[in-house]
Amino acid sequence: MFFFNSCSLFETREPELPNLDAGIIPPAITPDILIDNFVNSINNKNIDGYSDCLHPVSFSFVPSSNILSLYHSFFDG
Repeated sequence: MFFFNSCSLFETREPELPNLDAGIIPPAITPDILIDNFVNSINNKNIDGYSDCLHPVSFSFVPSSNILSLYHSFFDG
């Protein structure tokens, strides 16, 4: 009983004001920018920026028509 009365375990806290600059993240074209984005997303508590650092956009390679005609069996899969 003393434990529940002595601390503010079940009290609500004041909400934090939103950080409007937290959503602007430059594209990570170098490793330094990626690390900066990662650190800034953690400091700003920006979950979207954090997940973008861990789950990059997938890229696909589309060969030119000349290469595709020469090596079509290689690019079938």
